[in-house]
Amino acid sequence: MTAEEGEVLAAKYNGGPYWEGPDAQAYAKDYRKHLEAATDALQNPPE
Repeated sequence: MTAEEGEVLAAKYNGGPYWEGPDAQAYAKDYRKHLEAATDALQNPPE
């Protein structure tokens, strides 16, 4: 899944039928903002 697809998925999951609304879009932007850190944490867990 691309980052763009994940962002749309996050907005649709959070917003349901209102996924294009500002609250759901803000959630999607937060997803994108934290994606790199989350990916890094999953790939490099602390020992």
